[in-house]
Amino acid sequence: MKTHLLFTFGLALSLFLSACQKKPVASFTTDKDSYLRTQRVYLTSTSTDAYSLVWIVKGPESYENRSSEQYFSFDAGSTGSYEISLSCYSKNGKLISKTSKTINVLSSEGSIVFYTNTAGSGYQIYQNGTYIGNFVGTFFSVPNCGATGAVTYGANIGQYSFDITNNFSGTTKTYNIQIDGGVCKPFLVTF
Repeated sequence: MKTHLLFTFGLALSLFLSACQKKPVASFTTDKDSYLRTQRVYLTSTSTDAYSLVWIVKGPESYENRSSEQYFSFDAGSTGSYEISLSCYSKNGKLISKTSKTINVLSSEGSIVFYTNTAGSGYQIYQNGTYIGNFVGTFFSVPNCGATGAVTYGANIGQYSFDITNNFSGTTKTYNIQIDGGVCKPFLVTF
């Protein structure tokens, strides 16, 4: 009888203690909403009452991390969307809370497409003294990168200086143009 009473008391106490556990609330922040390929993504758990965490990253590359650590990071090696989810568990592992967020990883390279809408014009383009192309096509709408008759230049993100010479007048103008990651930016040449 005494053993039965101790067992019942122990069971009641464990049920009482497990019922007293607070349910964790999962939440986290990222240092940015979009990243460039090869940048490190930093995640910080702002969860409350969590005993253990499971970070899961699904996208072009996938990662999983199980720990009680507040911080997690990974290298975004491929472009695309990544869904990041965080699951938080109570001490007994029964109470759970989940949250997720999607981030975008963009290319660290971009392009410029040079074109003109002036008929009868032709241009030579140089970047830091290096010839990159000649175009004579006339466009009445913005061409896509790689369009025949235009000149497309691709490079890493940054500010670049281009010298553009009009083949007919011999006039040269210098333009400083920003290349942004993951986009092809049109540049209309007129002079």
